[in-house]
Amino acid sequence: MKEYSEFFNFGFKNDSATRNKIFTYFKSYNFRATTEEKQQIIFENKCTWLDTWKTNIFKLQSKITIHFLADHKVQIHYQVINAGFGSITPLAFTNQYQDFIKNLDNYIHKNESFQLKNETLIKSGKVKLLKNLGILLVALVFGFVLASLLKKQIANGWVATLLIIATVFISEKVINAYHTSKSNA
Repeated sequence: MKEYSEFFNFGFKNDSATRNKIFTYFKSYNFRATTEEKQQIIFENKCTWLDTWKTNIFKLQSKITIHFLADHKVQIHYQVINAGFGSITPLAFTNQYQDFIKNLDNYIHKNESFQLKNETLIKSGKVKLLKNLGILLVALVFGFVLASLLKKQIANGWVATLLIIATVFISEKVINAYHTSKSNA
C-alpha cells in the first residue's frame, strides 16, 4: 500500500514563539517529539495493532519532519504509513492532511484557532473511512453469500473460507487503487 508523503514550504521564523506554537499544535493531536534540534524537529505517532481501526486519521502511524532553512523558510515533510489488512490507503485523506498543515500555517501567521477546523477535518476523515470500511463489510457479506451458494459445489470448507477472504482482499485492493489513482490525478 502506498503511503502518504508530501512536502510543504512556509515562511516561519526559527524563534522560540514559533517553536512553541509548533509544539502546541502537534502535541494537541498526541504527536510526540522524537527529535528536537536547532534546525529540525521530528514529530511521530507510533504504530499500534489497532491502526487499521482508528477513526481519527491524525492518529495513524505518521512522521512529520520540520526543517528550519535559511531566510526564514521552513520545509515540512508529512508522512503517513498504514499497511494493515483491511486498511484504507492514507492517500484517501490527502485533502485532510493538506488542510491540517495549512491550519498550522494559519495558526502561526494569523494566530487563528485551529481546534474547530481540525475537528471538522477529523469528522470528514472519519466519514470517508467509515464509508470505505462499509464497502469492505458489504464485500465480506457478498463473500459469505457467494460461499454459501457455492457450498454444495465446493467439497472443502477451506475453499469457501478462501473465497470469503479473497472477496474482501480484492475489494480492499480496488478501493485503495481508486484512492491512489484519484490522488495522482
